[in-house]
Amino acid sequence: MIDIHRGDHRDLEQRRRSITTAGRLHWFHWVVVGFSLVVTISAWHITKSQLDEKFANEFEAESAQIVELVQERMQKYEDGLWGGVSAVESHGGDMSFEQWQAFAESLRIDDKYPGINGIGVIHHVAPDQLDAYLAQQRSTRPDYGIYPEHDADEFYPISYIIPVEANSAAVGLDMAHEANRYQGIERARDTGAATVTGPIVLVQDEQRTPGFLFFAPWYQDGDPGTREQREQRFLGVVYAPFVADRLMHGVLDATNRDVAVGISDNGHTLYDEHLETTPGFDPDPLLSTTVDVAIYGRTWTFDLRTTTTFRTAAAHNEPLVILVGGLTLDGLLLCLFVMLSRSNRRALRFADDIARDLHRQQAQLAESNAELERFAYVASHDLRTPLRGIAHLTEYLEDDLQDYVAAPDANPDVKRNIDRLHDQVHRMSDLVSGILDYSRLGSSSDGEPLSIDMSGLMEQLTYDLSLQPHHLSYIGPASLTLPGAVSLTQVIQNLVTNAIVHHHNPTAAHVRVIADDRGNAVRFAVIDNGPGIDSAYHQRIFELCHTLGTPSHGSGIGLSIVDKAVRSQGGNIDLTSAPGAGSTFAFSWFRDDQPRPTSSSAHAEMTTA
Repeated sequence: MIDIHRGDHRDLEQRRRSITTAGRLHWFHWVVVGFSLVVTISAWHITKSQLDEKFANEFEAESAQIVELVQERMQKYEDGLWGGVSAVESHGGDMSFEQWQAFAESLRIDDKYPGINGIGVIHHVAPDQLDAYLAQQRSTRPDYGIYPEHDADEFYPISYIIPVEANSAAVGLDMAHEANRYQGIERARDTGAATVTGPIVLVQDEQRTPGFLFFAPWYQDGDPGTREQREQRFLGVVYAPFVADRLMHGVLDATNRDVAVGISDNGHTLYDEHLETTPGFDPDPLLSTTVDVAIYGRTWTFDLRTTTTFRTAAAHNEPLVILVGGLTLDGLLLCLFVMLSRSNRRALRFADDIARDLHRQQAQLAESNAELERFAYVASHDLRTPLRGIAHLTEYLEDDLQDYVAAPDANPDVKRNIDRLHDQVHRMSDLVSGILDYSRLGSSSDGEPLSIDMSGLMEQLTYDLSLQPHHLSYIGPASLTLPGAVSLTQVIQNLVTNAIVHHHNPTAAHVRVIADDRGNAVRFAVIDNGPGIDSAYHQRIFELCHTLGTPSHGSGIGLSIVDKAVRSQGGNIDLTSAPGAGSTFAFSWFRDDQPRPTSSSAHAEMTTA
């Protein structure tokens, strides 16, 4: 005995030493902590890089969008100018002031061309044509004149511009008096293309802010195609004046942007949002870029910079949180290793206690469910005897009252009540049979795979339900070998019967049964052309003893049996239906030797053939 006790003591000491040793920090603990530190720093760096790249991509995309918006708007303005050229050419190469005014007002430039100051006509006037030109213009506008004086040997006066009131100061202005205007109109003349001038200040702009002119040329008898002929046959341009600030405010809505823009032409500022007075100005932008864009014979430089709203949106603490959290985790790991080593055995013991308690509760629940099903079975079975008695008594009563009912002066309510009694007995019998079928589901040995003659099943259903061949069709394998064959047969019978019984026009009923063998399961769909089911009832119809029809339309147990049978096989019954669109009941019947998908993936496979 002494040796035995000494052996037990040595064993206890050895176990104590093992537990004590397990509670110490070893080299592998430090490896774990070091690895965690490396992962933390890597995660911090990757997250920061990804966020930086994300916001850089957002900046690049918004910058590109700004440039594209300006280009698209300029293209729209160009289309308007060429429309004016077409109008002039359609009038034989020139238009009167009244004709141009009618055309310009039809354009509705304030609505269709926001940012434009107006649209007008500039004529090319040779020195020997000047007097005739002035006489023609003064015939309708006596105060018309050309200004200012200049040394050029030709004239490009603004003849008309609409709207008149906002642009009255520009009427008669000669493009030849100033280099940018003159060069722009000559470039349009020589190329036959729409062009813009370099930066200028519009005479009608009281704010004296930068702007430019947009020209589209026209020629006698159309564009001749060569430079020499263009110079000879050049008649003038349709033009539009622009104040850059107004243009950009019409193109871009600054309140919806996180990128500020500045535009310059050959170093001369056209538009600038990079000012301290501009809302959202950021003196030290996070990102910036410049883009040179060819704009109708000029090169505009777009200076794009992020704003304070972009800085706010880009402010992210995730990398710092990851770094601090990871370092904190490393410290906690040291404590955790010690705590885990000390509490491991207690946790396992507690887990064993919980498992035993759960096992006991599961056994009690299974026993309770089994007892409830036995009770339902016994109660339903025992109800058959008094039910048969009621049926026999009804028949006896009907026989006894046969002569009375046949008499001319008999009370018709007697016959109706006897018929109602028969109906109630029949309904009660269906209800009891349904409860018996429901209680037997899952309690019988219906798990062995059996072959099902699907074609024969369809023929039997056609016969049992007194259907015509066109009422019921089947698409799929002629036979299937599946576990739970009896339950599967009952599911199909109940779904087909339900579709026929609840059809609003039985003579036009058409029910399709589709079987799709997918290896691990067979996907079934029962599709009818009935009245359909409102989505509010898609769940309720599977509840026990619930029916949407009148009491004579069934016991309300058939779909409950379908739902229970499919679930017992590991699947879900899916319903697709709407009022007036028929119904599709779909489910998967799984094979026991194949892995089963989760309920969510099974639901996603619903057939709507």
